[in-house]
Amino acid sequence: RELESKVFYNERKTLEENEEILKKELVRDIKIKYLEWVYTFKKEKVLLDIKSEIERLEHMAKVNYTYGKATLSDILSLKGEVLKISKEIESLKELRGKLKEEIDYLVGKSFELKGEDVKLPHADFNIDLDNTVYLKRLKAELSTLRAELQRKKVEHLPDFEVMVEYMARP
Repeated sequence: RELESKVFYNERKTLEENEEILKKELVRDIKIKYLEWVYTFKKEKVLLDIKSEIERLEHMAKVNYTYGKATLSDILSLKGEVLKISKEIESLKELRGKLKEEIDYLVGKSFELKGEDVKLPHADFNIDLDNTVYLKRLKAELSTLRAELQRKKVEHLPDFEVMVEYMARP
């Protein structure tokens, strides 16, 4: 019984370590989705700036066309670029909505995102291997296997039951 309880205790430790890993991975996934969501705003701003520049070029090409310094194909190619940028902006808005839904799913409820700039701290990659959650999980699994091995070593032995009884004989 003692060996069996050690096995179950070690299995519980393994499950706790797996739970810790899943929590950290969930937080990581939420952070990545949020960074992608913020990135869509920055990309949209850049695309809107490009679109406004192309529209200015298109206006200048129309003016130059009236003086014979530009061709109709120049104007049409600029209109095509404006349409292409507009389509990219629309797909970006759809992606932003999809990312918001994924974040809501990961968090478990719907809430409003602020879209603040993210300041990432300087990464320090001096990893303490003894305290990583992945190695803790492996160590817990190893201790579970050792406890099971100890239990298996004595499992095949027979159980003896010794009883002593006092009897009065005439």
